[in-house]
Amino acid sequence: SAAAAPGIPGTMDPAIRSAIEVLHAQSRTKVSVLVSGGASQSLAWLLSVPGASSTIVEASAPYSREAVADMLGLSECLDKSVSVDASRRMALAAYRRSVRFAPRGSKHVGLGCTCSLVSTVPKRGPHQCVISTVTADSWTDVSIDLAKDKRTRWEEDETASRLVIASLWGACGLPEHERPFSVGLAEGDGTLQVSSSPEAGVEPPLDAAARQRRLLRRLAAAGARGAQPPERVQLCEFYGGAVAVNASRARVVLSGSFNPLHEGHKALLRQGALLKGLDPVEDACFELSIANADKGALTVDEVERRVAQFRSPDFQAAIAVTARPLLVDKAQLFPGAAFVVGWDTAVRLVNPEYYTAEGGGLLGALRQIARLGAPCLGARRRGGALMPSGPGCSGARVLLHRGRSPG
Repeated sequence: SAAAAPGIPGTMDPAIRSAIEVLHAQSRTKVSVLVSGGASQSLAWLLSVPGASSTIVEASAPYSREAVADMLGLSECLDKSVSVDASRRMALAAYRRSVRFAPRGSKHVGLGCTCSLVSTVPKRGPHQCVISTVTADSWTDVSIDLAKDKRTRWEEDETASRLVIASLWGACGLPEHERPFSVGLAEGDGTLQVSSSPEAGVEPPLDAAARQRRLLRRLAAAGARGAQPPERVQLCEFYGGAVAVNASRARVVLSGSFNPLHEGHKALLRQGALLKGLDPVEDACFELSIANADKGALTVDEVERRVAQFRSPDFQAAIAVTARPLLVDKAQLFPGAAFVVGWDTAVRLVNPEYYTAEGGGLLGALRQIARLGAPCLGARRRGGALMPSGPGCSGARVLLHRGRSPG
């Protein structure tokens, strides 16, 4: 029967189907997949097995170099399309889209795959498949050189697709020895190269408290130059026992020190979300910066104390922790989000002392905020003016009211 004929175009190996049924049963895990240059069968497999809607957030195949660059938000095409750098960028983009579009409280997996397979014109370089997976806790890279003249295009695509499903199996935390199918490597194929972060495959998994402390320590150490995501932690968003790293689904953000968190903070964020027509729980978050422009850095212990306020028995909300003290820097981590600002934050926002000449000063920062699409929602103090007055404040008034910078 067709279902029992792996390797024939239009069919699926029953063992692959069984594996995908197990993946789709991981209902708390949300997966986003980006493939380019091959592994297209993996998308059909994932979407054709019943239950995909409980697991798959997105499965797409940008194919041209320009389409890949656009998906990654790059102004120029990647220098090398088939590489660990390319697959990691794709995995990070997939992970962020999973966080952005899946419900809060989910576990997220982003997978990026890029291939160079059999083509109409013989290729001088190797036939390759490179796959990266990213979760909140770890990343893994897998690459293989496939033997030339051993397979048809369809067969090479099937091998790459099997690697994709195997990579998802591992990223979802499922034991490798329970995986019901083989990757299907052939004689002459290169050695399967696997590299991963130290946290990948750690057993038993860390409890929520130990996981939070480890991530906050990585965030505090992220000031080291050179490191980039996924190795570099720039943002940790906690919601109950779930965490998202370097990504947030928030469309409305309220920054503060929250020492302590009070009802005014809660009301500000709620009203900001409602003003934008958004859900105050699913689409908004509080943001706490480890670094403070006035008072220096907080200790991890102090950050944990403040974060604990957001998951008390009578109140639970998303709290994002960053190391970005200035709004112009925060806006880069929350693309397109609106920022709710109270009086004290508004005063700091338009204080030229916080901005350097190299960055264009105050007006340069305001223009950058506008370019990032980060409007500000100003809060009125009871009985007071909406915005502070003084030199330079008229431009900020435009930004805060309309989401546009002066000039």
